[in-house]
Amino acid sequence: MTKKIITPNLLKENISIDDYAIAISMVDIHSQEGYIENDEFIPYLKGVNIVVPKGKVYTVTGDSEIELKLTLQIMANLKPYSQGRLVLAEKGSMKIKKLISNHLFYFDKTNILFNNMTVLEYLVFMFSVKYPNDLIQLQKELLDELIVYDLGHISLTNISALTAEEKTIVHLLVAKLTRSNIIVADLNGLNFADEETVVIKHIVEKTKSEGITLVISTKDPLILTMIGDKKIIINNGISYESDITIDEAILSKKNTMSVLWNALRRIIHEKENY
Repeated sequence: MTKKIITPNLLKENISIDDYAIAISMVDIHSQEGYIENDEFIPYLKGVNIVVPKGKVYTVTGDSEIELKLTLQIMANLKPYSQGRLVLAEKGSMKIKKLISNHLFYFDKTNILFNNMTVLEYLVFMFSVKYPNDLIQLQKELLDELIVYDLGHISLTNISALTAEEKTIVHLLVAKLTRSNIIVADLNGLNFADEETVVIKHIVEKTKSEGITLVISTKDPLILTMIGDKKIIINNGISYESDITIDEAILSKKNTMSVLWNALRRIIHEKENY
């Protein structure tokens, strides 16, 4: 009788924290960074309110990359703020937030990958500390993951040969595979090809199906069209929620942002006249 060999699925292991309903809560956040106008200090952020339920995907967009970057860095507990309150996974104290941060994955286009490695070598390197005795199985599973997300063609490509957009997609896959409870991704300044956006959507959908919370900041019209349970618009340091849905069949890539900004103007007008 042949003995059945069961190979471990290393990447399915999940490290969870206490159960919670709200992954991220930012209330009346004001940034410490700002500018001087008429001898008065004006913070870049002066009223950001974002509440992200566990397991949801939110996109954050706006005109100012400074405002978007600060919003995400404060959200990821990487920068202090002068006013307001940040709560991660319903844990508000700084000590506990530091613990939560171990389960939060933040990245942007400036994150450095090892250029002298191939994509597969880099992934194995990233997870080899956790699975030092299962490197062959780990390599097999990571290659399978690349193939599943239509990234098999870059598995043996040196990272130095990748575009900034391709490197960011690799980072997103790493974030997903770490099974962090919360992922915060700043994709501003990047212009993804249509096929790359499809890959991002695939990774995001799988990430969401595993109960992971994801916040993506981008100005890319196609990503804003295809991804996200809710859209947050940052305008002049203040956040606005938009529940509008964008029908891919009637909206072209070039006019998505104009639709969003028209929605923003409508939201602001309604609030001013409330």
